[in-house]
Amino acid sequence: MIKLNAAGKMDPLPMVRDALAKGAEEIQVSSVDTAPALKTKQFLEGKGFSVQIQDDNGRLTLIGTHNELPAAPRGQRTAPPRSVPRAQVLAVPIVGPHKTNPLPDTPRRARPVYLILDRVLGRGAQDEDKPSELGEILMKSFLNALTKAFKYPEAVILMNEGVKLALFNTSTCDHLKTLEAQGTRVLVSGTCVMHFGITENIGVGVLANMHEIIEVLNNAEKCITL
Repeated sequence: MIKLNAAGKMDPLPMVRDALAKGAEEIQVSSVDTAPALKTKQFLEGKGFSVQIQDDNGRLTLIGTHNELPAAPRGQRTAPPRSVPRAQVLAVPIVGPHKTNPLPDTPRRARPVYLILDRVLGRGAQDEDKPSELGEILMKSFLNALTKAFKYPEAVILMNEGVKLALFNTSTCDHLKTLEAQGTRVLVSGTCVMHFGITENIGVGVLANMHEIIEVLNNAEKCITL
């Protein structure tokens, strides 16, 4: 493992690039501020690394391990390989006297972006300082139903208390993983997980800064806030 100390550096990427040029398969970058840490994490993930972030009183350490297969470039999704090209499948005639023509591509329907700001769905008459048991049940039920919807969301953005839905070993985390596996982007606010001290307990999605969240919201044709 190549260990780098980024103390006092505004941008640790030049150091990281040099390490990768030397063939580093494992890399540790310590003493990184929040914004450079997120930027470095995204860079490494784009190079095919799995990255963990450790928080030590606001100073972050990134630990990256190279995967066998490179990660897809940011903003793109990988599709499962097809044994037969789509055009060939559509051209195969049905047995019998009827003939079939290749089906035209249907227009892509806009998929919504969900902005989730709390770990409960509604609070009703409950005390604002106390989580609503009904609200927790409703949120779990909502995310579960979303995994079974005909049209998956383009993205799910978790902010404020909503980031706690991505905690390891929770049913809500499992539902979000299902959505992610179907191509939904799951963005978890890095500022919020740092505030709650749960960086190492996040089990799904990618940490995102405010600029990246704004970019997704600005490009969304429909945004639903919960």
